[in-house]
Amino acid sequence: MDLREELQRIYDANNQLTPELVVEEASSPDSKLHRYFEWDDTQAAKQYRFIQADNMIRRVKIVWKETPKSKPVRIRAFLPAAPQAKKTESYNYKPTEEILVDDFQRRILFNNMVRDFEAFKRKYRNMEGYSDYLLGQLEELAS
Repeated sequence: MDLREELQRIYDANNQLTPELVVEEASSPDSKLHRYFEWDDTQAAKQYRFIQADNMIRRVKIVWKETPKSKPVRIRAFLPAAPQAKKTESYNYKPTEEILVDDFQRRILFNNMVRDFEAFKRKYRNMEGYSDYLLGQLEELAS
């Protein structure tokens, strides 16, 4: 049984699919999902705190552009920087202002934006009926 089939089985049994149901099912060592989780609570707690810290860093915003005629534009205060020589599992963030004045960092930011946009297009490519809305939002973004 593959991962999708196992998740479908949980959905069929409960008429819903939630993270809580998946973890409950996976908690049994005999479950096909068990191997996808960290069961050492100390290690899992440490990993979760990294996720919380990552979310905290990404949540902080600054006002980027403010003119009398437009609403303030709020953007992330810290952005992922170019990879460091020392490889870690988490991002290295830098203040947005520093990244935007460094040509190398700015190119990496642009490449990441292109990658994210391509992923967005792939994700919603087949969602008929929404393309007009999305195009309108893109036009608004460009203006």
